[in-house]
Amino acid sequence: MQTSLADWETGFEPRITSKLCTPYKEYMGSLEKSTKDKCQYRLLRLPNNMAVISAALTVGVGSYANPDDALGLAHLLEHVLLKESSKYPIDESFKEFIPKHSGSSNEFTGAYSYSLDELTEMAVSSFSAVESKDIIKPTFVDHPLTKNELGKVIHFETLSNINEICLIFPLPDIRAHNRSRLTEYIRWPLNHEGPGSLTQYLRLKGLATYAVAVISSYEGYSLLNLSISVTPKGLKQYDQVVSAIFTYLCMLSESGPQEWIYNEVIATPHLRFDYYEQQDLFDYVVDLPCSATNDYLAPEYIISNGTIINGFNSLLISTFMDLINPKNYFLFIDAQSHEGIELSNTEKYYNVRYHVSELPDKLTTDFCQDESMLSYVHLPKPNDFFSDDFSVPEPTGPRPELYKTVPTLLKYNDGLELWYKQDDKFYLPKGVIKMEIKSPVINFSPRNRVMFDLLCEFWRYILAKELYNSSNMRYVVVKESIFNNCRDKLQGDLSYCRSASAATQASFWEANLLLCPTWDTALLEECLKDVTYEMLNNFLHMLFDQVRITMLVTGNFTEQQAMDTTFNVQNIINGHPLSSCEIPHVRLIQLHPGYYILPKMSLNEENTQSAAVANIQLGRAGEVRSRVTAVIFNDIFGTLFFEQLRTEEQLGYIVYSSLKSYSEGNLYLKLSIQGECNPIYFSLRITEFLRIYCQNIIDLDEDKIANAVKSLSSTLQEQLKTISSEASRIAQLPSAAELEKYPASLLALQRLLRDSTGFDINLELDSFMRKASLNSSQDDAYERLLTLYSVSQELLLQESPAENNDKKGSSSETGPKAQKIRIGFQMALESAVNAPDYHKYRTIDLANIGMCQTRKGIWVIDDIAKFQSAQRLHGVQIPITELVPKYKD
Repeated sequence: MQTSLADWETGFEPRITSKLCTPYKEYMGSLEKSTKDKCQYRLLRLPNNMAVISAALTVGVGSYANPDDALGLAHLLEHVLLKESSKYPIDESFKEFIPKHSGSSNEFTGAYSYSLDELTEMAVSSFSAVESKDIIKPTFVDHPLTKNELGKVIHFETLSNINEICLIFPLPDIRAHNRSRLTEYIRWPLNHEGPGSLTQYLRLKGLATYAVAVISSYEGYSLLNLSISVTPKGLKQYDQVVSAIFTYLCMLSESGPQEWIYNEVIATPHLRFDYYEQQDLFDYVVDLPCSATNDYLAPEYIISNGTIINGFNSLLISTFMDLINPKNYFLFIDAQSHEGIELSNTEKYYNVRYHVSELPDKLTTDFCQDESMLSYVHLPKPNDFFSDDFSVPEPTGPRPELYKTVPTLLKYNDGLELWYKQDDKFYLPKGVIKMEIKSPVINFSPRNRVMFDLLCEFWRYILAKELYNSSNMRYVVVKESIFNNCRDKLQGDLSYCRSASAATQASFWEANLLLCPTWDTALLEECLKDVTYEMLNNFLHMLFDQVRITMLVTGNFTEQQAMDTTFNVQNIINGHPLSSCEIPHVRLIQLHPGYYILPKMSLNEENTQSAAVANIQLGRAGEVRSRVTAVIFNDIFGTLFFEQLRTEEQLGYIVYSSLKSYSEGNLYLKLSIQGECNPIYFSLRITEFLRIYCQNIIDLDEDKIANAVKSLSSTLQEQLKTISSEASRIAQLPSAAELEKYPASLLALQRLLRDSTGFDINLELDSFMRKASLNSSQDDAYERLLTLYSVSQELLLQESPAENNDKKGSSSETGPKAQKIRIGFQMALESAVNAPDYHKYRTIDLANIGMCQTRKGIWVIDDIAKFQSAQRLHGVQIPITELVPKYKD
């Protein structure tokens, strides 16, 4: 077994930069990469021993290196890194740099414009100045899991209704064997869900629903975590679950390493390497230096990260598989309640109650495999779905621009909407099919909704077991044993809401308030209790009686293949068409002007944190100018909100603003805070922030707005990097024809940048007036608005020559257009000064539906359904172009 460290000295040759003559070393060996990878790379070593291949910093320490008396120190330093220092004293310099260069902390879009020589000059000159402290990163000589930890079972109390058992196995450092794909081979049979698998056996016995195996690698050691989501029966009989796991492992051991399994494991990485698709730039720039931290990975494999395989190594596989045995693990049992177990210990930091005891001998040293189980479990069968056709059709023309890549509507009728787009950018043997089946019965009632969710759980079962069952999806009968398991799983998912964080619960209530119809989780839980096995089977036969199918086929498919696939889907479902007017839509309510508050108690009585979420209704999502200006507004506003309420006021760890877009309604600016203060106090601080920063927003520097506009424009023009990303962009829109909005967005941004010399975020005039007149006299406010409001300036400049000539005689005189502007501003200012409370809602008396109003005019929502009934609903968005299919029925 190869365990020697990689050679990071050979192959590097001395160089100096052309401008500053700074010395460095460049790797002159070949860097392994895919032939489809068009990027150019350069690997550098600086005098301070820093390796540079991408503009990202990877520090070789983390939470595992925290001192015992300062747990959480690594997390603190993570945030401190981007704060000011003696060398870089401006606190926000880094945050300001990113948007100026068309990027964000999650995505960077402006790294294409520099040559390798320029990037080398920047990297060497910037990073060579970092002083090397010659500190060796910490490693574990011995495995942290010793005999003191192994052989134990730990019961601990969970907040949510989770029933899970986890087996933790200590393994040696597996990073030295990345190129052997050892991790993938070990995980593959444990994660298999097909016939003869561990998961299928546990489901058959009603003991568990899912099994997931994960291997985590650290400096000097690794861990295998095998997590089993168990049923209430499996929780009580956890010893049978553990016994089944080791019996399955015995079967794998007796069968020995299988080369055909290894070939299937490496097939997908090989295809990804041979037909490489460029990653998201932010993810890629992080992955590269992470590869460099693997001490066993040689420089030439930094880019491929060991994708090219060393080959099948039976001895290596057996050595590691032998370590996954009953004498080399400890057990976690996670549940809200543990029958017969007294949780006598309390964890120091999070007050989690737990109990530690020795595992019984029958699950460790005296383990005996279940002979009856061996007749059921077996190795998986070879995968019949691996393709052997990787041909790519020749391009039919030059590569189109992004804004011209609109799919073709092949079919359009009451039962079908088929969009098709052949790959004209990537030329890879890959395709994407996205399908949406609309049925009027799914969301008709909360009971129907919960039965549909049950069916989804059931389909996951049968699709994992035998994929061919999907060809008869409509006529499958739900088995009663699986029905019980699915109901337990769904019950656990629904109960998650009660134990979720305050901010997450607030998001649930937010959706219930704004969208119609939506169903409260508590109501769904009640309905689930009444659902029977017979009811679910009856619902299954009703589900596809009348449907509308929307499909997108894109990538390496021909037009005929798209038509044939759609024809097969229609034949399988065999439902009656659902006309456009019969399609059930989830509608967004249109809030009347006013201020509303929805108070809710946390569903988790032990939760010590509260949350406040404010939603400010903006313009229509379908209006291009409203949408792009709202995005810019949020980018600028979000930083101010975070810095004030989290950094300055320390109100909580979760403080953020976001823009929620509903395709069939309005945009909302969402402001969220979660912390230990009273939620009313949170609300007051949000209101005060809005009051103060309205004036700051009006005073925004023009350069800051211009930079934000340019950044968004650059993001919209960013080329899509994969077929999947292109398919996702198309599928996210209400209609594939909506892709035409992308050039419209760019044009709107260009006009916004060209026309706006001041703040123009499409605010209501009266609100604009109020905020501008808060601290000024009416005359001062008029002069201020006249200066800031670019439209008024343009009108003044457009006055007739005669009017301008008249002005020459007296500077105090104004033309008729300017006079109208002055009068209009003055009237608005007078109205603002004498206006009633802004939050008072006087159009309809909502007290008639049981709502009450505070002294400041805030309506308190008591019944969501009644409140929704008093609001208007947004209509379905109309496509921007007429939908004309290529083929008639």
